[in-house]
Amino acid sequence: MKYRRFGRTQLQMPVFSCGGMRYQFKWQDVPRWQIPQDNQRNLEATIRRSIEVGIN
Repeated sequence: MKYRRFGRTQLQMPVFSCGGMRYQFKWQDVPRWQIPQDNQRNLEATIRRSIEVGIN
């Protein structure tokens, strides 16, 4: 993973990030049992892989 300095700080940030704005199933709170299992598995796989390759 390639990192760059963030602005004028000394923080090193990865060039790529995973984001997450669209991860939720709906914009309101819903019980976990209402979330389609395929959606949840895809989300979990995406987050795991992102962590593996160093994306935050």
